[in-house]
Amino acid sequence: MFEIPLFPLNTVLFQAHRSICTFSKSVTKEMINLCLLEKRPFGVVLIRNGMEALGPLAEPFHIGCTAEIAHVQHLDDGV
Repeated sequence: MFEIPLFPLNTVLFQAHRSICTFSKSVTKEMINLCLLEKRPFGVVLIRNGMEALGPLAEPFHIGCTAEIAHVQHLDDGV
């Protein structure tokens, strides 16, 4: 067993489907950079209650999936 960063999102991922995500929060950028540096996956869990990026921490469902970063395009303000 090992730990991975979790991203509560208002979406689910499907096998072999590419998704485009833009991350702006500094904590999220740090987690993405860690995944890139260590070449490790991250987890995605659907939000049960709350919001994706604003307000208090969202309450996620207890089941999710892992994802890998296939391509990164750095923007002017970071990842």
